[in-house]
Amino acid sequence: MSTRSIILFLLVAICLVYTESAAIESLCDMMCIDLYAPVCGSDGKTYGNGCYLSLANCGKPAANQVTVVSHGACGALPSDV
Repeated sequence: MSTRSIILFLLVAICLVYTESAAIESLCDMMCIDLYAPVCGSDGKTYGNGCYLSLANCGKPAANQVTVVSHGACGALPSDV
């Protein structure tokens, strides 16, 4: 490989990493409204609403992200929603 090809490859790699981190950062900057619509997360915690659950996932790898198990507080009877 020529030096020029290596430099081009490195620049593309840097751009991809920067773009991915910028996307994660913009997700982390979102604001949630204080509307109480609880959801039960796969981690057993109750989140005030789906937005707060999404914020809890901020920066976590996909394999470690919390998902919605049910609508309503954890341990409560399921709602008809």
